[in-house]
Amino acid sequence: MGNNSSSNNDKSSVKDEGSDVTDGAGTHPTVFNDKLIKDFADSSGMTVDQVQDHLNHWLGKHSNGKMDRKEFGEVLNKAIPKLKKEAVKKVEKHVFRIYDSNADGFIDFREFMVVFSILTGGDPTNMLRKIFRIFDVNSDGTISKDEMLTLVHDLHVILDDDCQHNTDDNLAKSVFKEMDKNKDSVVSEEEFINSVLSQKKSSKFLTMKAVGVFADNFSTMEQELFK
Repeated sequence: MGNNSSSNNDKSSVKDEGSDVTDGAGTHPTVFNDKLIKDFADSSGMTVDQVQDHLNHWLGKHSNGKMDRKEFGEVLNKAIPKLKKEAVKKVEKHVFRIYDSNADGFIDFREFMVVFSILTGGDPTNMLRKIFRIFDVNSDGTISKDEMLTLVHDLHVILDDDCQHNTDDNLAKSVFKEMDKNKDSVVSEEEFINSVLSQKKSSKFLTMKAVGVFADNFSTMEQELFK
C-alpha cells in the first residue's frame, strides 16, 4: 500500500478499521496498526485522526513510504527562506541525521513522528539524544574534534554575529573542552547531554543554535510535508 489511487487526490483514509498500513518498501517496513497510531497520538499531543491524516498524506506523497535527502532539502529550503540555498544545503545534511535514525538515507513516517513526538513531548534528555545526532557527523556514537569543527563551520550561517568566539575554531575548541569531561579526545552522548543540561556556556550556545535550525521552523516544515 502507499499509492493514492484517486485521480482527484482523495484524502479518504488509506486504512480500513482494524487493518494495517505498511510504510516503506524495505526489508523491515514499519506496519502502522491502530495501537502504533494511538501511541504516536498520545506522545505527540495529536489526536488519532490527526496522526492518521498525516499518515495518509505521507503515503500519498511518497509511494514507497520514504523521503530522500534531496526532497528533505527542498522542504527545508521552503521552511527557512531567509537562508540562501547554499547555506541550507550545509545545514540540511546535519538536520537530516536527526530524522534518519537507521542511517539508510531516507526518512519514513515513523522516523518523522518519533522526532515530532520528542519535540512536543517536553523531555529535554530525549530531545538532546536526538540533537546529539547533529554533532555525531559520522554516526559512530561519539563526537570528535574534527566533527565539532565541521559542525560549527557548517552552522556558521545561523550563529549570532555577537558570538564571543571570533572564529569557528575557537568556538569548536571551547565547546569540545566543556563536553569532554574525561579528556579522552571524544565526546560521548552522556557527556554531551550532561554538558548542555548543566548550562555550560559554549555548549548550550551551540546546541541551542542547532536546535533552532529545525525546532524554530518545524511548523513550517510540517505544513510543507502535509499540505
